[in-house]
Amino acid sequence: MKNYLSIVKYYPDTNRDEGFGIGLILISEETNQSIARISSERLRRINSAYGIKKSALIEFAMDEIAKKSYDKKTLDYNAVYENGNIRYSKPQIIDSADLLKKFNELYLKFVADYYEEGFETTSTLKKEIPERLGGKLRRKLQSNILTKERLNIGYDFRDNSIGNFLIGSSKIDFIGGNGVVYAGEIINLDLNEETLQRNLFKIITLFEALEKTYPKRFSQSECKMLVLTEQALNPEKEIYMDKLNTWNKKAGYDLVIKQSLDDFQNNIENDVQEKNIVRYDEWIKTV
Repeated sequence: MKNYLSIVKYYPDTNRDEGFGIGLILISEETNQSIARISSERLRRINSAYGIKKSALIEFAMDEIAKKSYDKKTLDYNAVYENGNIRYSKPQIIDSADLLKKFNELYLKFVADYYEEGFETTSTLKKEIPERLGGKLRRKLQSNILTKERLNIGYDFRDNSIGNFLIGSSKIDFIGGNGVVYAGEIINLDLNEETLQRNLFKIITLFEALEKTYPKRFSQSECKMLVLTEQALNPEKEIYMDKLNTWNKKAGYDLVIKQSLDDFQNNIENDVQEKNIVRYDEWIKTV
């Protein structure tokens, strides 16, 4: 059954071409059914990152979007003529016999930012959200006595001066220190494009913030970018691997490619033992 999808995008600054998916509209011309949903939590986080105060006008517009019924003509019109803070992508054809099921799948893919902490959704959707790759790695590191004792796992820089450098998520998968800071993040190349780009920006910004904060206790090679071999060899992800290889060669950040999460755990465990790494919250007391 042929349906049409339009992504609702929020542009915090209309002078810049930076839009974020905050909602979806999916319609069926055959059944005249339409489903629309907006993420108020996503909007709140975006505004917080950009330092924008709560806008009653935008919130009213979001409520109206969620309440309306849509058809193909309306989606086409919105995609062409709506050019303010709220804009719409050009409708694309989606084939599915179950409109609601397909809508939930697409909402998770394009809007539900499950990589960031604090995402709230319905209990039905929560059951469909897969555990993120970083969560799996953190769980493995937490289950290992050595890495659990010697590293801060899932450390949040929110209350640290480094948090002032960051936009969006302020957590890192693992961090500690020896003579220099030792930190790393696993990068999931299977995420949707918008989320993946934001995650790459976050980790590079975080590494740069660490360097600016601890210029005499910093080594680029001790900042780890972790990628699974299967994803690294995927031709569709070549553009992102080119970026990571550039950061590895030009900036010196360590690009670690392994077959499995177990391999990453073993590699990190060996580093912790051989380099006598201690927890970051202990290490900063010596800086």
